[in-house]
Amino acid sequence: YDSEFTGYFSIAISPDGRLLAAGEWKHNASKDQASSIRVWDLTSHQQVATLTGHGLPVSNVVFSSDGKWLASSSAAASYNFTELPGEVIIWDMDSMSERHTLRDHTAGVNHLAFSPDGKELASCGWDNQLLLWDVASGEPLEAPPITAQIGLAYSPDGSLLITSSEQNGTQVWNRQNNERMEVSLPGADVIAFSPDGSIFAGGRGNGTVWICDAQTFTLR
Repeated sequence: YDSEFTGYFSIAISPDGRLLAAGEWKHNASKDQASSIRVWDLTSHQQVATLTGHGLPVSNVVFSSDGKWLASSSAAASYNFTELPGEVIIWDMDSMSERHTLRDHTAGVNHLAFSPDGKELASCGWDNQLLLWDVASGEPLEAPPITAQIGLAYSPDGSLLITSSEQNGTQVWNRQNNERMEVSLPGADVIAFSPDGSIFAGGRGNGTVWICDAQTFTLR
């Protein structure tokens, strides 16, 4: 029994339904007792890999649309998520090995999203930064001056990137021309698109959910 292990804070299933990844949330994680990502084969129900690299608890895991990449993030195991800088790791799932470690955030990282084509990764954290990365090279991409803390989602066609928090509202960035769109929408802690991209929804910590038309940006 590991007294520092408190459970899994995030899980993700590969697009082909073959793999399950779960990020460990360990209090007081150190270099020798770091949080890992455990990977299981869903057919055999056997663990097939333990991905180790995060010195802080794993806050999020997400697969790319083709399943080739897994991205993970970390944050301090306390309510003061700004206390230590988190990191983002991109894993090559063919070799089950670390491809890139990205350390530009200055506080805990809480959300990740791959673009639909899997070429771009977006991360946001408690430092209020939205950062974009080229997945293949691990190099940073030009990101919009958007305050992003919690909610983060690409539209299914990759043309829109939406960020949101209850405090800062919801902001929409046109990924095709790199311009911020003029919209007036309430904040949210989580954002999700419908599969056809016609609507997206936001959920708030106060128990409310709103739905928005992705063409007119009006609430339904």
